[in-house]
Amino acid sequence: MNLAHDALSIMFAQHAGYLQSFEQDERKRILRSHAIVAAVIKANSEHYNVLWRTAHPTPTPEALEHCGRNVLPRIHATLERLLRLVPNYVEQSMRTIPSDVYGADDLLDTFRDQIDIRMELYGLETVPRFLKLPFS
Repeated sequence: MNLAHDALSIMFAQHAGYLQSFEQDERKRILRSHAIVAAVIKANSEHYNVLWRTAHPTPTPEALEHCGRNVLPRIHATLERLLRLVPNYVEQSMRTIPSDVYGADDLLDTFRDQIDIRMELYGLETVPRFLKLPFS
């Protein structure tokens, strides 16, 4: 028992810097991914407003086409960045970018939810307000 305790103490002492560095890097990835998602939501908000302004009871085909044409490229670019930065935030089966607006928007929502969860776990939910990040 003592030998195992000593071995663990040595291991933690030698690797403490690596563990601390990993935690700092994870915090940076969380904040960066939050900023990326917030920026695309802000950029797409005018198109979403047009879409839902015409939704009586459902959006018109023209509004859907307009929204898809203007929103989908931004969402794809954002998802590509997020999949490079934080691929482990979504499960393996979701790591392909959907070609339709609904699927891409759902994947973006999943990323946003996972980022929010991690921000709470790391105590970062108030940081975007201090950094003046949008949608905080």
